[in-house]
Amino acid sequence: MLHHVPLAVISANLTFTILVLTPSSSSHFALSIATAYVGLILLAATLAIGPLNLLRGLRNPVSSDLRRDIGIWAGIMGLLHVLVSLPLPAGNIIFLFLRDTGEGIDLALRTDIIGVANDFGLLATLLAVLLLLLSNDWTLTLFGARRWKSLQRWSYPLLVLVAAHGLGYILQEHRDSKLLGLFIVSILAVLFLQLGGVYIKRRNLRRRSESVAQKSSRGDAMV
Repeated sequence: MLHHVPLAVISANLTFTILVLTPSSSSHFALSIATAYVGLILLAATLAIGPLNLLRGLRNPVSSDLRRDIGIWAGIMGLLHVLVSLPLPAGNIIFLFLRDTGEGIDLALRTDIIGVANDFGLLATLLAVLLLLLSNDWTLTLFGARRWKSLQRWSYPLLVLVAAHGLGYILQEHRDSKLLGLFIVSILAVLFLQLGGVYIKRRNLRRRSESVAQKSSRGDAMV
């Protein structure tokens, strides 16, 4: 409750803020945009916690309740975006991925920007559902710490898929500059923090190995 209630309030406020800042003639379209960007922000925050801990000199546990709960809300907002964005009637959903060839009832895979972006979005949705199902103590106990952690690392490919999906729509629809700026800042922030985290990890490993080598050489000298 200490995490999920504030995260629900934050998610609702962010959604409302984006709706206000990016007015649209269609409330359905505006809600689709708002939930997408809130999901992106929360996903970026989830992936930023680990590198920030390293920058502060803290160790990252296998499972952090706060990081996991933010990830859960990132998944919830992402799925809300999918539900809001689905075309009505439901039979038109297939045309998000396929196109009518004009030859009878034959359909072909869409290869335009939006079609490819929807393919990335579908993969991102499936991966988000998988990560949501893994985000609990029961699966951590079931799989064990090492295997569970390796499965949770699929959150990095999830960000890549989300970025590719969003970029496709940005290029096609020439989104508002504020949304474009938010998209770029969110992606670049995670990228730079992750690169910083990798650097710190390698530096710490190098220092440990040097420390072990020095202790070993001292022991040999004493012998």
